[in-house]
Amino acid sequence: REYGNLVFARAKETIKPDEQISRSVRVKIPGRTRFGKYLIEATIVEAVVAKETIAGIKKKLKTQNSKLKTTECFDLDKVSLPLVVRPRRTGDKFWPLGLAGEKRVGKFLTAAKVPRELRKELLIVTDSEKIIWLWPIRMCQWAKIGEETQKILQLQIIDAMSAFTV
Repeated sequence: REYGNLVFARAKETIKPDEQISRSVRVKIPGRTRFGKYLIEATIVEAVVAKETIAGIKKKLKTQNSKLKTTECFDLDKVSLPLVVRPRRTGDKFWPLGLAGEKRVGKFLTAAKVPRELRKELLIVTDSEKIIWLWPIRMCQWAKIGEETQKILQLQIIDAMSAFTV
């Protein structure tokens, strides 16, 4: 039972203790980083406002990737490097895009009615100061792209195990 719904599903394979992710990994920018079963690809794109609007660039970058919520774009000048990917921790707070202020991650997930199975898969992307992305759900408000954006940091996180199975 989840949020008033009765869910029937086959049991998923449990993660072996040696496959559990309990540490943090620094993200190579630009480059590819492996984090457990995930592959993180970071790209820096110059924002040329004279040729196209920032919204147009963001839309173009997102449509190049077929999977929803696996790619997000950030204002590189607003992000304090280095970036770190890690699992969720008790007491984590962030400012979700579109909300008025900071919220605890747990309270945000409850309010957004995020299923428990998805909560187990969550990754936290932080810069040197704050959480910038609660993957694959929502990015933070303060690192969003604006009209003054000069450089765009595009992050894509995919499940490398399921991406390469045929």
